[in-house]
Amino acid sequence: MTEFFEAESNNKFRRNEIITELSEKYKITPGETKVLTHMIFPDKFSLKEIIGTVKELSDKYQLTKDKSNLTKASAYYFASAGLFALGGLFRGHSLTLPISNHIFDAHISVRERGDKARIELMKTVQKNLSERMANALMYCEYNEMDADRFAEIHTKLQRGKSATERLFNNLLADIGPRSAIVASSSLSLFMLHPLVGAINLYGVKGILKQSDDISKKMLENTEKQREAEEHSTSEILSVIKGGEEVILAPNKEGIHKDLEDGLKSQDKYAAELETCGTNLSNKLNHLFWGSMKKSSYAAALLWLNQNTVENIPFVGEVDLCALPSMPFVGDMTTEAVIAASSVTAALNSPFIGLLQNFHGQLKTDLMQIYEMEELLSSGTLDLPDGDAEKERISVTALENHRIEIKQLQFKDILEDVSLVIEPGEFVTVTGLSGSGKTTLLRNLLGLNTPNKGEVTIGSTRRQDIKKHNKTGLNNTVSYCGQSPIYHPSKTLKQNLLYGSFEEGITTKKMEKILKELGLEKFCGQLDDKLSNPSGGERLRIGLARALLRDGNIIVLDEPTAALDDKTTDSVVELLKDIHTKYPNKTIISVTHSRIIKEGSDRNFDLSEYQEEKAKYQSSQPAQILPLS
Repeated sequence: MTEFFEAESNNKFRRNEIITELSEKYKITPGETKVLTHMIFPDKFSLKEIIGTVKELSDKYQLTKDKSNLTKASAYYFASAGLFALGGLFRGHSLTLPISNHIFDAHISVRERGDKARIELMKTVQKNLSERMANALMYCEYNEMDADRFAEIHTKLQRGKSATERLFNNLLADIGPRSAIVASSSLSLFMLHPLVGAINLYGVKGILKQSDDISKKMLENTEKQREAEEHSTSEILSVIKGGEEVILAPNKEGIHKDLEDGLKSQDKYAAELETCGTNLSNKLNHLFWGSMKKSSYAAALLWLNQNTVENIPFVGEVDLCALPSMPFVGDMTTEAVIAASSVTAALNSPFIGLLQNFHGQLKTDLMQIYEMEELLSSGTLDLPDGDAEKERISVTALENHRIEIKQLQFKDILEDVSLVIEPGEFVTVTGLSGSGKTTLLRNLLGLNTPNKGEVTIGSTRRQDIKKHNKTGLNNTVSYCGQSPIYHPSKTLKQNLLYGSFEEGITTKKMEKILKELGLEKFCGQLDDKLSNPSGGERLRIGLARALLRDGNIIVLDEPTAALDDKTTDSVVELLKDIHTKYPNKTIISVTHSRIIKEGSDRNFDLSEYQEEKAKYQSSQPAQILPLS
């Protein structure tokens, strides 16, 4: 339990990850975990937690650094709220209506100034949010990164970014001013008569308690709607990725039904959420006006208690000079009764809006922010100028580029795999589908973290070698995967240079590589955006990009998977030519191609290796441990 407490105090946003880690460590059942969690972790939506979260986010995104605009926005919005409440006090009589209108005009003008200051203030927040989001996407060390995982992380970060912007805008422009209006209006009621204010306050307490029950239901539906949205999005993406296979499916109705069910599920929870929101609004209005009627009745009874029927003045005879003398007096004047009714009515909109915001958008935004922060906290930020990178050694300081994979284990895919690749070797990796060839490359490249074993380059652990900039491993290793990135919005030249240092990559060099890969038709189109290159052309553009980087270690994953025999021969000849001209360059290629395999120095069959390893281990006698 001590570890749970310490973990929570160190990082409040890693709650789910902490629970998983400690539950696995101590073999706690899900039920026990739930009980322990409720004992230790505070309610994320308690007022104390929300204030703490807002303060933490304000510091993180440097909201408080722009003191000028923060002060202006806060002052203008609160002044605007005060003017709004003050205007309500002067709406009790036709003679005071012009004063009220002037006050409301001032309220609008002051609020506009607050809006300008808030917009300027939010520029700082948005800048810091974008920087943090970009850093997270590019430099966070998430395990098992691939295209789908990257897209999932981007979606959560984007959702959290939008929620953070809404939260700050909400607090400054809506929740803060509404709270000020409610507070100042409530104070006005106390000033009109303490008993009227006390009854009003008691009614508000009951409203807050009952609104919380509806809020819990809204949160449940928000979570269900989000899950349904993710499911339907997954179905839509599957249909999009399926392309021709979906179009030509014999049971297209089945695919259509899955897609339709996903969308209907999303609509169902959206409708339930809207129903909850409407119920909350209606419930709050009934509760509010029930409470306010009591407050108004109290004011009327106090007035009747002090006046006989004969003394009841006409509306036109209201003594306006009595208004300044109202605060904290025991008498309930006619003007006070009228003003109390007006202030009570003015309380409705801001009070109901405040509760709807708190139980609706605010909590939804906080859920998405917690999700984003937990995700960001689960990955280690490894920046080019960060402390971790500074402690690593440069590629130029390595003894050589000898690659050694030592007893590598990854999940149930790779088991005790060892392999040595000498500098300048051309090695192919083959094996049955699903044997772990791509997984082996991903561990070699640092895209996966092995459960056991390590990868060394030049007798140095991969994680101890610099990654970034010109002296980093990423500039030494040229990689081309099975689905190379291609940007339709960029020119061919920009695509070829994408992510590379441009020094030394001339137009002549690009055209030479394009010709050698059978893309000579694109040589005159380097500054053009290619309209619709085929899958094979995209693969070769990705391969050209990897070869243009001129790394000393070239890593390829199925470089000829989508190519015809003629183009495959060209690729093999190009690799052989590189191998001959640059004997110090190491080439590692996962492949099913017999031509590439025969053109390499040697082949590593992962299926045969793991099979032989398993046979060897099963043939060894069981170890007999001495009796203790």
